[in-house]
Order: sequence, then C-alpha cells, then structure tokens
Amino acid sequence: MILGFREEAPDPDLIDAIGREEVAGLLWFRSALGETVAEAKARMARVRALWRKGSALFICDEEGGLIQQLSGLIDEEGRPWPRLPSPRALGLAADSRIAFAHGREIGRRMRILGLDATLAPTVDLDPGLESPVLGTRCFGDDPIPVTEMALAWLRGLASAGVRGCVKHYPGHGATRVDSHHTLPRIPASTDFRMHLAPYERIGRLWNDAEGAPPAVLTAHIMADGWGSALPASLDPERIAGIPSGLGPVFTDSLDMGALRPFGDLLARGDLAVRAGSDWIVVGIDRVGGLALARALSPELRRATSHRAAAWLRPRPLPPIPEPWSTEDLLIAAGRGLRLLVDRPIPLGEWDWVLPSGFGAYGVVAAPPCEGDGLRHIARVIRYDGGDPSSLAAALIGRGRPVLVGWAHRGPPDRATLEVLRGNPPAAIAHLLDEPGDRAPIESWTILTCGFGEGEIVALERFWKAHSAPGLASGLPHSGFAD
Repeated sequence: MILGFREEAPDPDLIDAIGREEVAGLLWFRSALGETVAEAKARMARVRALWRKGSALFICDEEGGLIQQLSGLIDEEGRPWPRLPSPRALGLAADSRIAFAHGREIGRRMRILGLDATLAPTVDLDPGLESPVLGTRCFGDDPIPVTEMALAWLRGLASAGVRGCVKHYPGHGATRVDSHHTLPRIPASTDFRMHLAPYERIGRLWNDAEGAPPAVLTAHIMADGWGSALPASLDPERIAGIPSGLGPVFTDSLDMGALRPFGDLLARGDLAVRAGSDWIVVGIDRVGGLALARALSPELRRATSHRAAAWLRPRPLPPIPEPWSTEDLLIAAGRGLRLLVDRPIPLGEWDWVLPSGFGAYGVVAAPPCEGDGLRHIARVIRYDGGDPSSLAAALIGRGRPVLVGWAHRGPPDRATLEVLRGNPPAAIAHLLDEPGDRAPIESWTILTCGFGEGEIVALERFWKAHSAPGLASGLPHSGFAD
C-alpha cells in the first residue's frame, strides 16, 4: 500500500498504520515538502525513520512540464530549483542527450531529498489536441521516437540512482477521456499494438547493468475488444500481459473517478491485488486508504513478488550528479518552441498579458529582471487564467501591441476564444497546447510547451531575435539575469 502524503508531518492514524506495517510507503506531493531543499530532506528523513529499518518506498510524480513537485524548492545557495521542460518539448527536440540530461536532473533532485522512484515517464502516445489528460505530458505520437526519448530519460534517471516507472499501461493515449473523472471505454476497433510498442521495446532494450528496470503503472481504462468487464488496472489478463523485461506493477490511484463502477476502495483494492499488482496506490482519500490498508491480510501485505523483490534489491548508488546548467536547460526549453503562423511581427514596445498560474500546476513565469512593471522586452500584465472576463479586462485599452499567454489544455476553451476574437492580440503564445479548433484569430501564434522560466526566457530570446530593431525605442534589453 502506497498512500498520498500532503502534510507537514504524519498524523497519529498514519503513524499507527506504519507501526503495524500496513503501509509500505508514501507518494509525496509538493505541499508536504516545505519551502527549501533542506526542509524537504529533513522531513523525509524524519518520516522514513517511522519504518522499521527505514524500509519505506518513497515515490513522487515527477515528469517535468505540467507535473512536477520539486521545482521551486530553495537550495542551499538561496536559489529555487527551476521548472523543467515538458516531455513534449523533449520530443520536439528529438535529442536523446537532452532527454538523458532531463532525467538525470530529476534523479539528482530526488536523490538529494531521499526519494526512491518517480512515477514517470509517460510513454502514452499523444492522442491529439483535445485530450484533457495528456497533452504536453507525452513525448509524441510515434512509438519509435517515444521509446527513444523514454529510454534516454530513464537512463539519465538511473545514472542518479533513482528508479523510474512507465505509464499508463496499456496506453492511455488510446482515449481522450480523463480517467481522473470517468472510465474511458475504448472501441473494439482500436489497434493497441502501437500503444503497447513502447512498453515492449523498453522491456527488450533495458540493460539490467543500467539499474533496476522501469516499473509499470496501470491505467484505469477499458477496451470493448478485451472481452473483460474490468479495466486494465484490475484485470489479471492485462497485467499478466505486461511485456517481459519490465519491473513491478503500480496501480494508478484507486480513488480516481474511473473506478466508481467497481465498488468502494476495499473492493477496488481486493481486485487490484488479485489481478497481480505489486503496489496499490491511493493518492487522495487518506481515510479510505488507511481502511483498505487495515483490511489487507498481514500475509498479503508482506508478500513480495519476484519482480518486486528484484526491483527493491539494494544496488551500489552512483555519485549524485552535478546540476543541469541553466543555459542547457534554457536550450532544452527553447527546442520545444514552435511557430505556428508566420506573419510580420509588429516592432516597438509591447504588453505581454500573461496568466498568473495554471490551476494547481504552478505559477506562470515571466521574462527576468522586473522593475516598475517592465521586463527586458515588454510590460507584463497578469490575468486570472481561469476567468475569461479577467483576460477581457486586461486587454481593454491597450495602446501597444499585445502578446497574450494562454495556458490552455484539452477541449476548446470557447469562452477564451470569444474574448480573443473580440480583442484580437497581435500575438498569442500557447503555453501548453494549441486550441482544439484552429479559430481564425489574426495573430502571430507560438507554442512553448510549458510556462516555466525556461519556456518564457526562450520566448523572450525568440522575440528579441525577431524584433530587435523595435527594442531601440526605449525598453531595456541589456542582458539576462542568471
């Protein structure tokens, strides 16, 4: 049993469950880490000491891009760990050296804190613009380059002494339905061979000398052609079919909406264990997860499959790598930049209208060196990304050319499209995905694949390269902050 952990310290119920050996480990979220690297490291050490011989499995969901827990922690030199580019940016870069460095940097951060494994990378094939669940979390839509990027990323992770986990088996890219809320049902006509190809190739190409083989996280999806009344995460046949060469099996979180038709958490946990899962994960429902942990028999809780035992076997740890250089990180983010519409760019002074954040996923960065509201190339105005009326208010009365940063994901955001049609900006930077329908908005259109420091600075550099004459009109542009 792996439980989600979001608190500063374990409550008495969790401490008791750990003492009774009902919980094998924790899935750490950002809110449990504190503000600094030192604080996060100390918290993990204190919590790990609750387990006999420190035998807990500490994991997190750390992919880069949209899903990252560790960015923003302040290191010993007083600098925040920067957000890392998205898997889609790595896929567009098509450079295995960048993917390796990205994985190594995530592994470096995890080693420093005391985390054992990450539930990444995503090897789902990108299902298209209207997917609300994957998007920039995917390397791409072709299994061969997806495999190449994922293998390089996993090797980088392993070079730091951290284990990985490929997901969401057997392929969440076969559906556009979000299993956090609803059970995806995939037509019988779907050919799963392409979706399975990354798992098969990674299992075949992984060399045990590189580190523990990647584990597998199962998806809460069903296909009519399987002849089963259960989703993949609860289906013995699907789990038995996991390609050889891969490691143990984690469920996706059993409290997700997709599993509502299969009973309460106790029923779902029983089905997952019977199906052959090695670790069952409950990410949000702490009370239900503890009840499920108590309900599992002691024999079942202590049972360890051969693949899980091999995966947990202690291995010599390599030295913690040096950090990924800021410049190389910016290069990686910039490789994900794409120009979608090539039109002449207006020169002169600009307003950049950027969302303040993207839901629970983090703050949208801005060009460096703020002073009196001015950045190197533009005045930055913020709006509430979840409120189209906030964007409309920010666009009214702008006398200078405007770039709008749009943090969009999933089906078309028609309300925001209407605002943009009514107040067409000179440029749009899609910070996550293109709009689901290509609305005729006469704007320069750029895709950054992310909204961290790397993507925004890459966008700034791109902007300078295309509008340098206009900068002579007065805005400062003398350099970049470290």
